[in-house]
Amino acid sequence: MNAGELVAWGVRMLRYLDADGGHRQEWEPQRVEQAVGWVRQYRQAVEQWRQLVEVGTIVEQWVKTHGLSPSSAQQLPQQLGGIGTLPRPQQLGAELVAFVAAEAAKANDGERLVGSSEVIESIFGKWKRLEGEQARSGLTGLVLFLGALVSHTNAAVIRQALESVPTKTVLTWCREKLGKTVQATRRPLFALSDKAEQKQDQIKLAA
Repeated sequence: MNAGELVAWGVRMLRYLDADGGHRQEWEPQRVEQAVGWVRQYRQAVEQWRQLVEVGTIVEQWVKTHGLSPSSAQQLPQQLGGIGTLPRPQQLGAELVAFVAAEAAKANDGERLVGSSEVIESIFGKWKRLEGEQARSGLTGLVLFLGALVSHTNAAVIRQALESVPTKTVLTWCREKLGKTVQATRRPLFALSDKAEQKQDQIKLAA
C-alpha cells in the first residue's frame, strides 16, 4: 500500500543528486553521499517501479471515475498511451486492460457498473450520519433510506411511495427482516438486573 510513497522518495533523491550532485552549501557533500548516495545504484529499479505505480494509478483512477461499460476496453488503452516504456510496466498495462475488458464485458449495452467500493462506502457513511445515535443499535428501519440516497426524488415520487407502501407493511418488513435492535435486546436484560437489585435491597431492609 505504501509502494507509491517509497518510489516517490527514491525519485526525489535521484533528482536531487543529479541536479546538485549533493553539493549544496547547507549540506556537507560527504554526509549527503553517505546518507543517500546509495540510491544511485537503484536508478533503473526506481524508474521501473515509478512506471509500474503510474500505470496502476492511471487504471485505478480511470475505473473509479468512469466505471465499467462495454466501451471500457476501447477507452482505457488511450489513457495509457505513452505510459510505461519498460517491459514490465508495459506488461502490467496490458494485463490490467485485459482484466478491465473482462469485467466490463459483464455489463449490458447501455449499462455502467460501479468500479469502486468508495461509492458504496460513501453512501453507508451518509446513512450512518443520518442515523446518528441509532447507528449503535445495529440495523434499524432507516436502512430502507439507502435507496433514497441514490435516487432522484421529487414531491411526486415521494407521494407515490407513501401511497403505495403502507406504514404497516414497512413495520412488518422490519420486524421480519431485521428483528430486534441491540437496544431492544438489552432492555429485558437490564430490567431483570434492576429487579434483582430491588429484591436484594428489599431483603436487606427487611433484615
